[in-house]
Formats: sequence, structure tokens, C-alpha cells
Amino acid sequence: MFHTIWKLIKPQKRQLHEKEPETESLEEAVLSPEELPSKLPGINIQDALNTLNIGRDIFKRILIGFLDNNKHTMENIKEAFDKQDRATLLLLAHTLKGSAANIGAEDLQEAALKLEAASREKTQRVVAYSLIENVEITLNQVLKSLQTLVEISKVESYKEIPVDTVKLLSLFKQLAAALKMADPLGIKKHMEVLKEYLDRSTLQHLENQINGYDYDEALETLKGIAENLGGQM
Repeated sequence: MFHTIWKLIKPQKRQLHEKEPETESLEEAVLSPEELPSKLPGINIQDALNTLNIGRDIFKRILIGFLDNNKHTMENIKEAFDKQDRATLLLLAHTLKGSAANIGAEDLQEAALKLEAASREKTQRVVAYSLIENVEITLNQVLKSLQTLVEISKVESYKEIPVDTVKLLSLFKQLAAALKMADPLGIKKHMEVLKEYLDRSTLQHLENQINGYDYDEALETLKGIAENLGGQM
């Protein structure tokens, strides 16, 4: 039987059971921190892997980077549109087009391409807002898929050696305290310890937030992990 949880703790010794038939849902398409499905809504992963000729583990880091780098992209695009700042709109659309192409987000790439072309066209007085809406729809689909990829994994039913959750929650609280104080040395120290417990994708996501000085978001990530372990921050 499959169950959907945060893949928070590095898997230890386990006993596998027979798999049940797989479904086509997004949540069950995600296999493990090191594995990826061939497709996600809005993203053709296999095509991108074939084009880039890289491993799935490296590509997953690229996907997480896309998620972290594009959280505010639509806000910036809409702001540029409201100001009719074609130069900024052109730059944002061009950057998004290239990033989408790199991860196999074909619909998003096409939407960004059309926005880029319209922003460059000097004969048009105003860029059509429908182009902005199309970018938003396709980008949101991609971001939703990537957020699910970060948070959810399909896990086979198995017996795990019990994890000392009390100790782990204590480590989370120590890191949270360092984040609240914006203490770089404390943050680095506690992150080094947590590397022994967190899986690769969760750790990468948390490191991206911290390296980007998004301490509030990092605190929310820790809070979510703690709650899924049955504790509180």
C-alpha cells in the first residue's frame, strides 16, 4: 500500500512489501528524492533529460532552483505590464522562456515566447493582457508541480528503525532560533548537523531559502516538517 508523506528523514534499514498497481496521480508519480517521473503537469522531464544529457538527481536540483527563482516572477511581470515598461517585460519574458526550455516546460516556454515577441513589437501600442494571463496559467501549473515534487513522495510500505523525533525536533528548534536571530554562524552549525537527518531534496530546498536570506520561508519549512513529525516549533 502506498501512502503520501513528506520525505523528511533519510531512509534507514527497511523491509519492502509487494507493490500495489500504480496510479497516474501527480503525488504517486514522485518516487524518491533521487528519482523523477518522466512527466509532471506542465513539464516533460524525459525530453529535457534527453536534451541536457544529465542525471535525474542533478536535474531535480535544477527543478528546485527554478521553483525558488520564479516565486515572484509573475508579480514582476504584472508590475512591468502595469507600467508598460517594455524593456523589463521583454527581459523577464526572455529569461523565463529560456528557463522553461531548460526544464522541459513546453507550454510555458511557448507562452513566454509570445509575450517576448509582443514586448519587442514596436508597432503594437499596448501588449495584450491575455498574453500575461497565459504566462500566469502555465507558470502556475509548473510551480505547482515543482512544489509537489519538493513536498511529496511516493513511499512503499515498510518498517523503519525508529527515529529519535524528540532529538530531531530539538535540532529544528535550535536552527529556528538561529534563523530568528539572523545568526549566520549558528545557522551554518545547525544545518551541518541536520544534513545527517534530512533527505537531499528537502535539504536543498531549505539551503536555497537560507542562502537567499528567506529566513521566514525557511522557518515555515521547518514548521511544516515538525508538524509532519507530530511536533510543534
